[in-house]
This record gives sequence, structure tokens and C-alpha cells, in this order.
Amino acid sequence: MKLVHGVVYHSWGGRKPIYSSKLTHLKISHYPLSNKKIKGIVHTFQNIIHLDFEGSTDCIGKTLKLIAKSYPNLEYLNISALRLRFKSENDIGLSAIANSCHRLEYLNISNRTEFSEISICNVIRSCPRLQHLDLSFCKISNITIEEIARSCLNLKYLNLRGVIKLVKKP
Repeated sequence: MKLVHGVVYHSWGGRKPIYSSKLTHLKISHYPLSNKKIKGIVHTFQNIIHLDFEGSTDCIGKTLKLIAKSYPNLEYLNISALRLRFKSENDIGLSAIANSCHRLEYLNISNRTEFSEISICNVIRSCPRLQHLDLSFCKISNITIEEIARSCLNLKYLNLRGVIKLVKKP
């Protein structure tokens, strides 16, 4: 599938018009997305409030900064990874989400071990509307659990399966 302004071209040769000004929900799962493709998406689809990139992107820092800048009204974000990712990457993108996307109600960052506990707590604290939070296989400690209890008063679903517990030194 190739995105072109106003038309989606499918690999089988068909064309289908798209109306980017009205599109609010976008799901692209298990499809390799480069930073260039994400830039094209945010330029073409400017009214997104529901974004699902499950298993579709590895360059998460720059991608999240771009998403935070482009979609401050975002309510749904799924950037879970396909498998555990033990990368030591800068989590500046998650901080950008915390600083910009205060309407977030759904957040799935499962299998994203590159995010620091500080950034995870910042998102939890900055998004008081959170109802669904999936932190499975993330690195957290009791500090995160306490922040969830203190800040997520509307929480209806919480997934902590397989969390990698950080041990804080005294």
C-alpha cells in the first residue's frame, strides 16, 4: 500500500480515494513504517485522535515527538512492539506525548523497554483521562504503581503482565 495525497494505491493495482480532512482513526499494524512514512501520514491525516501503530515502528523517539506535535488531541495511542526490545534508547518521544497529549484515554506501550520509569510516570501524571493502560513487559517499580494509583482515577483496564521490576537502591 502506498499513501499519496488524496488516493490510496493498493499493491493489486486498485485505487481508492481517501478524505484525509475527515479521517480521525488510523490503524497500521505490523507494517514497517519509516520516519519518512510517518511524516507523510501526519501531513496527510491531520485530524487523527485514534492512532494504532502496533508492531509497526522501531524509530520510536522521533516518531513520538512528531505525533505529539501533530496530534495534541490524541485520545488513543498504541505503539506496542511485536516482541521484547531491550534497547537503550532516548525516551524523549514519550516525554513529548506527556507534554502535549493530555486527552489520552488509551495508551499501550507494551514491550517497550526503552522507556524510562520517569517518562512513563510523566505520561501517567499528565494524562488524567487515562482509562486503559497497558504496560506489560515494561520496566517499572513500585513508584509507577503508586503514580497510577494517585493519578489514574478513571482507569478501567490495567495490564502489568510480565513487567520487568526495577529494584531501587536505598
